[in-house]
Amino acid sequence: MPHPDRRQFLSLLASAGTAAFARLGNALGVVTVAAEATPFFAQPDGQRCLVRFFVSDLDAPAGRLRAFDRARRQLGTAGVVPLGDGRLYGELWLPLGALPRIRTELEAPGLRRPVATWHALTPAPRWTIHWVTLLDPENLQQHLASLERIPRAVETATLQGIGAMVNSVPASMPTVIGDLPFLRLAEPGERVAALTGLTRGPAAAITDAELRVPSLAAVLAASGVTTILLKDAPAGGLHWLPGPQGSRLLVVAVPAGAAPERLGFREGGYRMVRSVERLLADLPVEGGAGSEGAPERTALVVGTETEDLARAAAGVRDWNVRFAYPRIVVGDPPAFLRAAPRSYAGGISLWAPQSPAGRPVPSLAETMDHAQRRAAESSRRADAMIACLAPLVPGTGTGLERVANQLAMPVPGTLVFNPTSYARTELVRMADGSERVATDIPPLGYAYFPRGTGDGGQWRAMAEDGFPHAIQTGQFRLALDPDTGAIRSLAQPADSREWASESLGLNAVPGARLEWTTREALPGVAARIVARRRAPWGGGIRTVVTVYERLPWIDIVNHADLGGDEPVAYRFGFELHAAGVEWEIPAGVERGAPPCDCAHLRWLRLTGERGSALLAVPQAAFGRVDHDGALTSYGPPGESRFRIGVSPAGAFRFREDPWRFGWGIEPVVTAPVPGTGGALLPTFGSLLVLDQPGVAIVGLQPAADGDGVIAYLQELGGLSRVATLGAGLIGFEDARQVDLVERDLGPPAMVMRNGVGLMLPAHGVAAVRLLGVTLATRA
Repeated sequence: MPHPDRRQFLSLLASAGTAAFARLGNALGVVTVAAEATPFFAQPDGQRCLVRFFVSDLDAPAGRLRAFDRARRQLGTAGVVPLGDGRLYGELWLPLGALPRIRTELEAPGLRRPVATWHALTPAPRWTIHWVTLLDPENLQQHLASLERIPRAVETATLQGIGAMVNSVPASMPTVIGDLPFLRLAEPGERVAALTGLTRGPAAAITDAELRVPSLAAVLAASGVTTILLKDAPAGGLHWLPGPQGSRLLVVAVPAGAAPERLGFREGGYRMVRSVERLLADLPVEGGAGSEGAPERTALVVGTETEDLARAAAGVRDWNVRFAYPRIVVGDPPAFLRAAPRSYAGGISLWAPQSPAGRPVPSLAETMDHAQRRAAESSRRADAMIACLAPLVPGTGTGLERVANQLAMPVPGTLVFNPTSYARTELVRMADGSERVATDIPPLGYAYFPRGTGDGGQWRAMAEDGFPHAIQTGQFRLALDPDTGAIRSLAQPADSREWASESLGLNAVPGARLEWTTREALPGVAARIVARRRAPWGGGIRTVVTVYERLPWIDIVNHADLGGDEPVAYRFGFELHAAGVEWEIPAGVERGAPPCDCAHLRWLRLTGERGSALLAVPQAAFGRVDHDGALTSYGPPGESRFRIGVSPAGAFRFREDPWRFGWGIEPVVTAPVPGTGGALLPTFGSLLVLDQPGVAIVGLQPAADGDGVIAYLQELGGLSRVATLGAGLIGFEDARQVDLVERDLGPPAMVMRNGVGLMLPAHGVAAVRLLGVTLATRA
């Protein structure tokens, strides 16, 4: 192929520049030398940049490349060697910031004269990489516990040396277990930090899916967290996440590759160089690739693993000896937060969560695990409330039995404790085995019910009337499908309004067949159908459906035999034409429209043009609403309970009605009252008094350090307010506001003996420590 003459050369250079000429030269077989500036700057002053040179279309085993400035002062010499793709490669450290252009001359076997090339290079930005280590509290505790004493001390010193912190959010966020596990999600980190001598910093590393929980910002802010490090984000960036009362959290999106194990910190060398360069190339840079004197850029690397941290730290030390930039700063999150706002294109935007993809059907193991953990948390929560009162009562024993044993009552009976923030009327199994309606059990309190007389409180078989699958009370008329065992009809006698869809019904199990039914009545109180269905996996499902004379809901208790390899799908079709769905999450509520998936706490509500249906669901944590408004609740083998309440369109509602209804399915706690106690305690009362609508006490428990009790309050009505908490069965001398992990925040908005006022943001949460707790009320 002929070489271009001088006229062609000058024409190409003038019209297209050296870059285009280089490309054409490749096509014509002309030797070309391309230069590329890298983000690497040499010690000690960071003025010399590493420049890579690539030689194309040269049939030679190697060559020599010399670089000159415009005055032809030699800047350096580099050998060029085969790269493996037909090109030769070499590199030089050059002071690009002071040189607008450089000239290179290539000498190699086969060349009659040196190949001269002018290069106009722009220095890359100078990067500072901040390495922050946030460790899961449970994994860290297990890791240190697995080491002997001396290796454990060495490992702890290594962690402290790199500024490792304990993550405020555990690896498995407890979003569907209960209120306090979510409100206190930073507690494991606080506890493990104290045990290990590390700190629980102001940052929390979480995933995009966890960040979608609407109430997370309020809980993190109330736990002392100011910054969220979003792991494995599609791209880097800074965002604001709005919090309560106009507050906000900084969200730092950390790309998937920005982790020390993926960047080769442990291995160092060439792998680390190439990995860091790829990461920096993908990060946004304000104003392009920097001009002379451009400010430093900042990147963040987040480590969450405990493996080989000493090697990673050694790799970083070697790196900083070799390079002035990118320099790696270890364990200084405040320094990153000071520099980061200047380093991202477009400034700081408002966080916009991605629309979640439909979640897969939960596994059998998931549903069983969540059901067990929810039951354990419900029991723990009630026991913790009782533990705030029982030690104040004179006598022996523990828990509610201690209080019951000390009641001076003329007649034996049952003490019933209500662990929710709302007064309740429930059908309760009493200490003598009878089932009776316990009316007006105080919120967060107990009531004494004397032993009944006669044979009342016992279920009796109903007489045959030709309708073996139907029952009716003053509230509902209900019938089962004789083939599937689902609730085929649910109507209110006052208007005969049908609430069950004809095509699906309620409490349907796909493929189940009804085997038998019996009907029973509790005179003057309730009626129920007990049914047995043959399940499609070969086992059985025993179902009890109860309707009441005066209570405006129906209760369903299913007990499914273990046998299948998937959770039990209980389906509910309401005649609503459902257009909206809302469900309880810890410290808040989430809303959607069919079709949608619901990871919920106790309740869900379907709303449509014909009214609304509320479901309280204590065991199952996952539901799916289809296009047609049908709800599928995935329950575990064993017990799955549902409570259903319905209201027509236009019915008056309080904002807190769903919580009042859903929390009503929490089990009460009972204890026998022998009637021989000597303590003059009242027959009923609340532990504390909170008489404002729209505010609930979601938790009450002894303080972790033993100093007083901690009350957790939640605002449900959407109004910022001062909530007043007063003495009930227990009184207090003083109060201090604390965060959700019990760290002191100072005096509350108002405090007095046996009274405290606490500022609550709209839909927010807060905690208060009550000090000098005593038994306040005596008869």
